[in-house]
Amino acid sequence: MYENLTSEYKFFGNIINGSHCQFADPNETPCELGETLACASNVYISRAQQQARVIALLKPWLDFWLKRDCDAITTFYTNAANNLVNIDTLQNKIITCAALSTITAVRNTNSLKAKIFPNPSNGLFTIEINENYKMASLSVLDLTGKIVDYKEFNNQPLINLDYSFLAKGIYQIQVRTEKDNYFSKIIIQ
Repeated sequence: MYENLTSEYKFFGNIINGSHCQFADPNETPCELGETLACASNVYISRAQQQARVIALLKPWLDFWLKRDCDAITTFYTNAANNLVNIDTLQNKIITCAALSTITAVRNTNSLKAKIFPNPSNGLFTIEINENYKMASLSVLDLTGKIVDYKEFNNQPLINLDYSFLAKGIYQIQVRTEKDNYFSKIIIQ
């Protein structure tokens, strides 16, 4: 799976002696019993150890990419280095703050002539549509793919949007007309 990711900014961490059951709720699933019976010779670290090791990498990784916190990537690498005996790692490129200026995750496959500005912003955006259309729909999705806003417009060349109420981060925006589509990302700082 790691090799098939197209992103140049990828990192693989294998928790030594970790178990998928350590992420399950022991009160809700018999996962650990099944794992004990099926893999009797394996010795696993405790749930608390595994989750602490994952959080030590996951939290700064997400803070860096989602909150655009440059200091978090240093914390990420420090935590990874401090856990080398507990976590096997693999990566293809050292990540620096410069990575935050790289467009990631959203492919720019626009057929509709439109632009969003200012971007990034504090949540106030304008979309300029440079084509005639009768009806357009606009969807804004968070990084999980959940729609956080949906609007419809009739033949408006400029559309003002206020997303100052959304959490800081990266969102995908989709504008669809009867003829064409526009996909991009917006960044709320």
